[in-house]
Amino acid sequence: MSLLRRAAVVGGLGLLAACGPGNRVVLETPAKTVAPTAGDDAPTACLHRFDKVAAASGPAQDAWDARGGAPLWRRIGQATDQVDGTATDSGLARGYLAASFDSAGNRIVVLVDPSLVDRDALQRRLNLLSAQVQKAHPVSGPPIRIAIFAGCFPADQIVALRQEVRAGASRFALQKLWGPGLDSRTRVTVLTGRSDAKAQLEQIYGSMVDVAYGKADQAK
Repeated sequence: MSLLRRAAVVGGLGLLAACGPGNRVVLETPAKTVAPTAGDDAPTACLHRFDKVAAASGPAQDAWDARGGAPLWRRIGQATDQVDGTATDSGLARGYLAASFDSAGNRIVVLVDPSLVDRDALQRRLNLLSAQVQKAHPVSGPPIRIAIFAGCFPADQIVALRQEVRAGASRFALQKLWGPGLDSRTRVTVLTGRSDAKAQLEQIYGSMVDVAYGKADQAK
């Protein structure tokens, strides 16, 4: 099948989910790049780069805070228009997709759309910000690094997905929508038991979404 996988129509809006040859995967900063492989969705290597990076919650969050990393985490979030590692609508429009800390790698990882964000300029800006914050708020252990990576999906496709799923909230039994995470997937929770809604979302959006059943009292 073509790399331009499908046009999905939800609530009268169209979304083209694709991972074209120009959407390079950045493996490290300074970056070595690997071209995506052909297929229906984003390359598996792109989607699973950060499988071993703990989510910014629970014990990992406690360990990070214990090192004194909270001030830096907040400032990086502000600089990239994120709230607790989740992109705001305005942040997505600017190409900032996600952020998370990687305790094992002693770094904060920022995910961007390289067609909207100059990664070299952002790296310099965040390195300077990091040095300033860590000087004012020293962390225990070695200084925390900042790493910039390209997302697996363009920001405009993620924005369209969000709009479409929100517009189809009743149809999709939507409970909560957030993300994307470092795997570039947008998180969607639907009412427990609505396997039809879960299957429909997965069929329309493929690897762009991670769909799960939510709790009865979970807010959108």
